[in-house]
Amino acid sequence: MKLLSKKQSGDDRRQRGDRRRRDRRRSGPERFIVIEITRDALRAGVLTKSAGDGADSVDASSIAWRSNAPHLRDKEAVKELSAALRKLASRHAINGASVHVVLSGEYCVTRVLRGPSDEIRAELKELEQRSRLYLALGPGDKATVTQVKAPSARVMHAITVACHQDTLKNVHLAFEAAGLHVECIEPELTALSRAAARLPDVPDDPYLLALVDGDSIELGLCLDGELLTDYRPGGRVASASLPEVINQHLARLERYAARFIEGESARIRRIYLAGDAQAVAKIKLDFSGVSSIDVRLIDAQQVQATWEIQPDAAEATTPASLGGLLAAYYPPSQRDCPNLLQHLVAQSREPVRPIIVRSLLPIAATVLLAIGASMLLWHEQESVAQLEEEFAAVASVQGRATELRLMRQRTETKLVELELLASQISGLTGRSALQLIANSMPDDVWLRRFTMIDMDAVSLEGASYLEAGVYDFVRWLEQAPGCREVALQGANPGTSEAGPVTNFTLEVRLAEPGESHEEVARRE
Repeated sequence: MKLLSKKQSGDDRRQRGDRRRRDRRRSGPERFIVIEITRDALRAGVLTKSAGDGADSVDASSIAWRSNAPHLRDKEAVKELSAALRKLASRHAINGASVHVVLSGEYCVTRVLRGPSDEIRAELKELEQRSRLYLALGPGDKATVTQVKAPSARVMHAITVACHQDTLKNVHLAFEAAGLHVECIEPELTALSRAAARLPDVPDDPYLLALVDGDSIELGLCLDGELLTDYRPGGRVASASLPEVINQHLARLERYAARFIEGESARIRRIYLAGDAQAVAKIKLDFSGVSSIDVRLIDAQQVQATWEIQPDAAEATTPASLGGLLAAYYPPSQRDCPNLLQHLVAQSREPVRPIIVRSLLPIAATVLLAIGASMLLWHEQESVAQLEEEFAAVASVQGRATELRLMRQRTETKLVELELLASQISGLTGRSALQLIANSMPDDVWLRRFTMIDMDAVSLEGASYLEAGVYDFVRWLEQAPGCREVALQGANPGTSEAGPVTNFTLEVRLAEPGESHEEVARRE
């Protein structure tokens, strides 16, 4: 007996290798499955097509799925939803089948645009940017999918659906965990509008759809079987306030419908109610005496199609589920429902650009090698030409080199002689005399001229901002070691850009390097 691992048992998802391959699943053209996800319940509708001329049959059932999960974005919702899906799959023997999912307006927002193509494209871009503002779907990133139809060359009809990305991912994970393959996820209101278009005596004028889900209502405006808008005035509409909301916003809805009607009446005379039977009946009573609008209930048996609903499935069959089943009569490419699954497919699909880049890499490498070899050959040819030019001028360069070599030899000979003479000169130099003078200068004294006389005397011309600075300079020179005699030859007032100064002329007799002198304190 083979033991199941933890991942293969219980409520955990099965491993990818444990599932049937998609081409071996029991989904075939003879069966079409729709699963409707509402706030608290799951409703399954199974359409079995007749092999002969008989009518197709519809089976349905309903089951509660949420117990502890606060919302569908929560991780706990994946476990609860997948457990309920397994029960439905076992009940209808649809394990491994492809499923059409109808998602309640609790989890998605539908917007319909119709008009000139250029204007609609611009509005769609703005709508995608505003999708993060749908706080009713929860905080975070939203997924948007658009289904476009072109009634004419200049007119575009676009249905955009926004859903929280976490909600969409959790729905897909739950179906994968239950062994079901999702082929389409559409909003509940578009499925209901498809079913309402098959009702008898559908008016040619615009009409309203109201889908009751618990204490909230989805309100839609339809014309000629197509949804024109998902109307949510100031958020979600409470079921008890629907008649009041209709009376307040009826004129606005009629003005909106008039945009799509040319030369015809845009008056709204009828509203269809669908959802919980008791809640719908109560709302119909609330309309009596409040509004003159014709209120009708959508019964699943009234939806006209080539099928028969099983007697034991009549109570669980909903108009929204039947609207999803109606899509089975069209090829997948011609179904008019927006598919939220496209967002997940686009995220998981490998981009085409990396594939093309990987395919072109060998060719690009060969081309680059050829270009590199050509550039290298050209560079080598340029180098050879440059060397030939340099060799042509080498004769004159060699002559100049010989001349410079002889000049260097003569210079080195003179340098030796100068070094010999320098060794015989007294140790007293101009640098030492300049250092001696600089160490004895006060801060406010500067020199204009420094003249060395016979290497034993220095003549100084300078100025000081203060007269006392001149005498301090003389006194410090007299005390400096290396000075034999200091004579102040003249001092007279003068001016400068900074103010009055005292100009002076000094002559300093320097002592011989070996001559003794009186020790004094050194001025730092």
